[in-house]
Amino acid sequence: NPGFQPNPLNTGPNDGIANTIFFQDVRFQALSEEGLFYLPNSNYLFGNLPITQVSSIVGRPVFADDPFGLGYDTYTIDRDTGNLRDFIPGANCQIVPCDGGDGFRTQETNTLNSPSERVIFSVNGHYDINPTLRLTSDFKYAKVESAASGQASVFHDDNFGPLITITNENPFRPQELVDLMDTRSLEVAALAVVGLSNRSVNTRETIQFSFGGSGSWDTTGYDFYIQQGQVEEEMVRGDLFNARYYEALDAVTGIDGTPVCRSGNANCVAYNPIDNLASQAAIDYVSVDLIDTSKIEQTIVSFGINGDVFNVPSGTVEYAAGIEYRKESSESNPDPLTQAREPNGLGSGLVGSTTGPSAELNTFVSSVKGEYDVAEFYGEAIIPLLVDLTAIDSLDLELAARYSDHSITGGDTTYKSALNWTANDVIRTRLTYSKAVRAPNISELFAPQQTSAAFVTDPCHIDNLGLGSNPANRQANCEALGMPAGFQSAAAFGTRNTLLSGNQELSPEEADTFTLGIVITPNNNFNLAIDYWDIEITDAITNQNPDDLLASCVDGATLNQSACNLVQRSNLFQINSIGIKSINAAKFNARGTDLDLSYLWELNEAQLRLSFQGTYLDERKFQLNQDDPSDIDSRAGQVGTPHFRALINTSYMTDLYSVNWSINYIGKSSFDKDATAEAFPDWFDNTVDAVAYHNLYFGYNFSENISAHIGINNIADKEPENLPGLNSGGLLYDGIGRRYYAGVKISL
Repeated sequence: NPGFQPNPLNTGPNDGIANTIFFQDVRFQALSEEGLFYLPNSNYLFGNLPITQVSSIVGRPVFADDPFGLGYDTYTIDRDTGNLRDFIPGANCQIVPCDGGDGFRTQETNTLNSPSERVIFSVNGHYDINPTLRLTSDFKYAKVESAASGQASVFHDDNFGPLITITNENPFRPQELVDLMDTRSLEVAALAVVGLSNRSVNTRETIQFSFGGSGSWDTTGYDFYIQQGQVEEEMVRGDLFNARYYEALDAVTGIDGTPVCRSGNANCVAYNPIDNLASQAAIDYVSVDLIDTSKIEQTIVSFGINGDVFNVPSGTVEYAAGIEYRKESSESNPDPLTQAREPNGLGSGLVGSTTGPSAELNTFVSSVKGEYDVAEFYGEAIIPLLVDLTAIDSLDLELAARYSDHSITGGDTTYKSALNWTANDVIRTRLTYSKAVRAPNISELFAPQQTSAAFVTDPCHIDNLGLGSNPANRQANCEALGMPAGFQSAAAFGTRNTLLSGNQELSPEEADTFTLGIVITPNNNFNLAIDYWDIEITDAITNQNPDDLLASCVDGATLNQSACNLVQRSNLFQINSIGIKSINAAKFNARGTDLDLSYLWELNEAQLRLSFQGTYLDERKFQLNQDDPSDIDSRAGQVGTPHFRALINTSYMTDLYSVNWSINYIGKSSFDKDATAEAFPDWFDNTVDAVAYHNLYFGYNFSENISAHIGINNIADKEPENLPGLNSGGLLYDGIGRRYYAGVKISL
């Protein structure tokens, strides 16, 4: 489902106003899955220099349709006929991206719905030692295996990987290419092509065991438990072993007329990179399965007591207190081929996923091992203040506090205070203020470094200097970084490397939460609950966005060194890599209202229930840079965080069968809240329309022990809007469409 793609390079007329072009079918004209051939013509500017070396002279990649007039023609293999023909770049081309044409569509190699298999087993039991002591135990086992595919790890586009040299000895050349090279007396042609798609199989195995008990001494209750669990994960992912891959690409014709490797290695199988025609034997020779393993373990020991403290005129003061100890450990072991590192500090480059456009930009993945433990002490009490008064059936004060001693982040105290007011049998209200602390989890602290890539906007690129929250700051700070006048960033031509990793210097995030709610229950069949909530998180733990980090570096009053230090630039100021890790952001605010409404009709031999759960998001603000309080990202009402969402359920139930109709409603939102009216074409009003997904479920009881069910999700087969980031669905919208399911349950 190809979607519209905003074109970040088009800045419209020379009026300083950014104008976005939307591509219906975004393709990248520097690449082709079938093959993009570069052949010098009579206007070639570089004499006998092979076309594969032009970029080293001109300082920028070569692209289809020769946009810089260097003197070459481009051809491709037609995916329908298999014949060589002129490359069609498409419309609205902005150096790399074009609307339609013969370029590479990244969506074609990505998995939309990952297949998976799950095995889950659980057993639990209890044993009463005596009337005051019960022992409990449970065991859980789960194994989940899923598969996915995605973009290739190797790109031959003269930007992120070398163009493939096609000599006049290559036996895989189509006849049309042979004729063209002969006519032009060419010994070498260049080929841009996408390597093998990444494929992976992820197996996760979880084991958890717990033993505990609960009982009482006189009027004091107690409970305790010990829990041990672990998650082991194995990721097997296909990659290209570079030494074999480039050996197999250098093919010639053998003495028996069949393609062979020029190296003479009898085990080498010549690899045909054109039109996806490589033999399975060649693919097997150049491929390698990388095996990454990881393990997380958790041990918890807990003991708590509860009971009555003393009586007061309005009732009894109740309490609960306890201690808890938790230890977590994590280790990650990437495949040795991705861990290798040369003595001079360069990345390995042994396989495609660790290979950059140059040896200096090769990457590696480190093994990581870490652990922490937490000791916690807590106490809480409910104090009845008033009872049996006019308009006050009861008024209780709830107090709670917890102290945590974390081996990495240190000691923290959290607390909660709440007033619970029951006016009468119909109306109850609740008022709560609390301070919560969340220490970084094991993944946020110790996640291993992983290499990825992302399309980013370099704020110091000449066309971007006048943008941002404060263009004057951006220009001054880019100059402070040493950027020359008229700097053109290579980030405009494709993706940049990102290095994702954990961060052992994280601090706990702190949240101040205020809630005010009312519950109305005039009878047993009707329930109405309204809750207003306001949350402010400081030092919020979040994953950085590459564009936010780049902008944060230069958009403040001065350079934000903590952000700038994560951006590695070459001596020509080009972005080599961007370090992405969990960080403590400055502040996060969210405010909204929840509504929960339900009604139950008692019919002759059935029940009809209607329920409505909705949330209105009034505010969701995010401040990344603590040094720039004006850098506020307001997201409430923007795509992904609409102002309003709701879930509506209608259920009809009898002893024999049940029917449920549910509606998942996602409200209207803006595509970009910060965009001006001039930022988009006239036909696009910067709006993502509301959508409602209808689902139907039917269950039938054949007997007390046997039941069956069937269902349909997304009955209307609604697709997400054809907009960037939405056309494949994501977490909020449905990218799969109508689907069916069925099941049988047998109880013995």
